[in-house]
Amino acid sequence: MQYTHWMNPLTGTFLIIEEEIVTSIVTEGCNTINESGGVLIGQRKGQHFHIKQLTFPMTGDVRSRFGIRRSARRHNSIIQQAIKSSGGKYWYLGEWHTHPQRIPTPSNTDFATWKRIYNEIKIPIVCLIAGTEAIVAYETKAGMSMPMEQIVEGI
Repeated sequence: MQYTHWMNPLTGTFLIIEEEIVTSIVTEGCNTINESGGVLIGQRKGQHFHIKQLTFPMTGDVRSRFGIRRSARRHNSIIQQAIKSSGGKYWYLGEWHTHPQRIPTPSNTDFATWKRIYNEIKIPIVCLIAGTEAIVAYETKAGMSMPMEQIVEGI
């Protein structure tokens, strides 16, 4: 299994993403004019995250060129199925979506949404934004979103 690794230099938090998840997000971002997105599901290991699966846009989601509003009920159903089928090992880890930019930059709406989610669930989350040429990752903890750095291996 191939992985992509990220780290928050401020907190020391690591993020591991299955390579097939990265490929799915990049493919989704390149194949649509409207923003796409969903939730990230996987394991929490202490303060660290390991993304194992994700949801894609579903019936009921509202998508436009510059935004996506998820139907919480449908995505939450997938999260509950993952928790049950993994015997409680998998949980909601955060959000992902696309931006119509080569290298995406979070908008004020993104930061506000991540802060709102953190304030509702009171546990750190990770958020990914895929552009046409890159993915950026952020950890939101204590209501503050911090960029994560991709770790390039083999250098």
